[in-house]
Amino acid sequence: MTGDEVVYLGESTGLRGRLRSHGQKYRAESLSASWCAMENALAHQLKERETDLIGAFYKQVGEPPRFQYGGGVG
Repeated sequence: MTGDEVVYLGESTGLRGRLRSHGQKYRAESLSASWCAMENALAHQLKERETDLIGAFYKQVGEPPRFQYGGGVG
């Protein structure tokens, strides 16, 4: 992985645990994250935002983030 590679886009109500889990799962030596709190958003709005971000990434790069769908391990 390069230092500025987007490898996953998602949502979580427990960000610290989610980052720890992904770091262990994908054997990340270091991990950087960006997030936006959407405290008043409904569940379907959060899923819509996640889907929009993945779609925009795909449109720009031509493929989903490396670990988005469980791929790229190894």
